Amino acid sequence: MMLLFVSQLFGYKGTYDASTSYKKGNIVLDQGASFICIQDSSGIPTSNTSYWAFLGSESFLIDDINLSSTTTTLSASKLVSLLSQKANATHLHSIVDINNLQPILDGKALTNHSHTLSSLTDVNVEDTLPVNDNVLTFENNKWVPKAPSYGGASITLENWNVGAGEIVELFDDIPPADVSGVNITYLDKTNLVLNWTESLSSDTKEYNIYNGATLVTTVPATASKLQPLMYQVTGLIPATNYTFSIKARDYSNNEAIGVGISVRTYGTYTILMNGTTDFIKLPSLTFDTVELTCQANPGPAGVWYTYVDARPGVSTSFFSINDNGNIQYGPVWTKILINEVSPIDINYVKNNKITLTLGLFSTATDEINIYSDYQNNSKMQGKIYSIKILNRGNVVAFYNLTEKFTGTAIVDASGNGKTATLTGGTWAAG
Repeated sequence: MMLLFVSQLFGYKGTYDASTSYKKGNIVLDQGASFICIQDSSGIPTSNTSYWAFLGSESFLIDDINLSSTTTTLSASKLVSLLSQKANATHLHSIVDINNLQPILDGKALTNHSHTLSSLTDVNVEDTLPVNDNVLTFENNKWVPKAPSYGGASITLENWNVGAGEIVELFDDIPPADVSGVNITYLDKTNLVLNWTESLSSDTKEYNIYNGATLVTTVPATASKLQPLMYQVTGLIPATNYTFSIKARDYSNNEAIGVGISVRTYGTYTILMNGTTDFIKLPSLTFDTVELTCQANPGPAGVWYTYVDARPGVSTSFFSINDNGNIQYGPVWTKILINEVSPIDINYVKNNKITLTLGLFSTATDEINIYSDYQNNSKMQGKIYSIKILNRGNVVAFYNLTEKFTGTAIVDASGNGKTATLTGGTWAAG
């Protein structure tokens, strides 16, 4: 909400001057912002927070309003006119257009107001003297100070008399809207890449990225405030759980609640498949996307080797390659990405660690073979790091092959209980 704050204390001292001595409570303007002196200073810049406190980045000077004991009312039209005249030329809106000020002027904060700031005719502060935490409320055809009925608002009155040259500050304490689309597009033992879509709030200045409660970095917002952004986090510990959050912050330093995402870094192992007898079979799953992180090494030329096959339940749902670098896949896969990029770079697919993403046009249900066709014939040689199955953006199952285990059961790390089966395979360094 927007709060109207009036300060007089030791008086407004104009533009900051390094050669001037200031007393505690003095207020100055410096580079478009206002500051209050919190202990006597001389020659100390306003950036020193031990001596100066930031009041606001937008201010209006009122040179010809004086509410004294003999003043009973203040014409709203005069107040609006004066504040509008003092508005900085770079502002997009005059004071009469600031709708967020209205709930402060009306303690009832109704959904459909019958009064706007421009329709205010009188402010009466004589019949009922204002005290701290009062707001102006429209009653009996006048605006009078009262305790707010909706809660959460506060006004500090240091001195109700407004003298020439004083500052009226509009304070913004509304945090910006949260970011959206937070996800992780790359993950290994010690690194990951966070991606998100910017906050829709036009006053968003930057994004704070936290690892738990620790601030990792701050990423500037773009001019459009509508771009997808990314940040690579490094120096992580293998096989460790982390929770990251991204919080939008505006120019008034209000911070959004934030959007979090939890992840476990890869371990130091991988499962090595021999290309002849080894493969993984996933249980019957309802899905539309398969993400396979692997490093495939196709065998002799001219022979087809399979990455993924969900037949016979999902017709033509195979993806294969031969040693010549030729790729063959069924038309049911309408989205094919290598490391989030399309079209596919065939020369990069072989013998490199990649994340292969295969997407269906619509949801389907079947068992899925990894590194083998559905008849367990055309097997692939190479390493498998992880397998993620999704449906409409939600994780259906996740299998982490970078942490060594015994037996043939591959636990579903998503918590959905979709245990997969490992046939063969040899543990190797990741």
